[in-house]
Amino acid sequence: MNAHSSVSHRKGALTTRMRRGTITCPVCNHDAGIRDSDQETELVKNLWCICLNATCGHTFKMQLSFVYTISPSSIEVPGLTLPQAPPHFVRHIYPAGPPGGHAPDPNQIDLFDDADEDPEPDRTDAAA
Repeated sequence: MNAHSSVSHRKGALTTRMRRGTITCPVCNHDAGIRDSDQETELVKNLWCICLNATCGHTFKMQLSFVYTISPSSIEVPGLTLPQAPPHFVRHIYPAGPPGGHAPDPNQIDLFDDADEDPEPDRTDAAA
């Protein structure tokens, strides 16, 4: 089961529903809302939640925490050191240009072939 799924016990059957951006009540597995939040540390946020099931009404605190970086940001923040993902999760970053520094593929169309040429003359000026 992934982070966006929840377990439903409706009608005695155990099923999995996919939902995005929701919190699930740990008591009744109904949707819960985030009523407030505060920053515990640079990498941990507290979420104050309430179950949206009127019969349950459970209120609880959850923590949202940073685990690791999969693809690094292009913004450098001095003094911020984030944990890196395990090697099998890390995205490879390739340098700009053709792979291996070889000449461009002759079958690839160059979008900027005409960039140095003058644009066509404006037809409205010629008619005047």
